[in-house]
Amino acid sequence: SFLFLNGKCRNCKKKISPQYLLIELITIVYFLVIYYLFGITITTLLFLILGLSFIIIFFIDLKHYIIPNILTFLDFILDMQSRKTGF
Repeated sequence: SFLFLNGKCRNCKKKISPQYLLIELITIVYFLVIYYLFGITITTLLFLILGLSFIIIFFIDLKHYIIPNILTFLDFILDMQSRKTGF
């Protein structure tokens, strides 16, 4: 979306930080690698959710020096569920 919008907000036309382009590129590469390794499976879905939360946690922590509890709880629940089901 960063490239489609030419690095500007759709509504106010202000410039968007290049950090968002980096985040989008990391996410695209991550999705492609996970899909290549696992195809379309439940494992792929679990890894995508887990990886996205790690990307979110990393960039929030990088900017604000905090890690939101809701994201760590989500990762914990996802981990427990994946262990329970054997993934």
